[in-house]
Amino acid sequence: MWKLRIGKVLLIVGLGMVALAALGASCNSEQTKVYHDNLNFREKLFLKAQALYPMPIPQDFPLRKDLVEFTHAQAGPGPWYVYIQTDSGSYSSYYVARSKPQNACNFLSETKTIRNTVVVDAPSLDGIYYGGTGASGACDAWFWFDASTGALVESRFRFTISNQPLAIDVPEIKVRIKK
Repeated sequence: MWKLRIGKVLLIVGLGMVALAALGASCNSEQTKVYHDNLNFREKLFLKAQALYPMPIPQDFPLRKDLVEFTHAQAGPGPWYVYIQTDSGSYSSYYVARSKPQNACNFLSETKTIRNTVVVDAPSLDGIYYGGTGASGACDAWFWFDASTGALVESRFRFTISNQPLAIDVPEIKVRIKK
């Protein structure tokens, strides 16, 4: 008798599972339809937008041309004009530099090395270990060499650089030669 009860329970459980699966498939089928309807709608809108405003096919690549020219200008000889800015954004003076200013945190060699599978700071070419590994602050120091004297100038000022003098009426900062 209890075998008959187990059979009925199994039949009821099985029918319940079939009903749940059918309900889930029905909901899933409805969700799938809504999803595909949305995709089709978006596709139609995209085709309409593309017909009104087709994607341009670049012919002359002006931005790439400018990057090439920028690279050539940096590689060329100076002078470079370094205009010092005040906190308010106005210009106070300028230097004439031998080459384009560069960040003092640029290095000629790798700044990291691996020791026992751990990445560590490598010593700098000046024999000093610098902060590294996120310990040092932002590299906000810049340097250049004075065009007429070759003197090293390092700055933390904001500045604008140009390979031609700008029409800004500010005094030139000149390096005083020691006698």
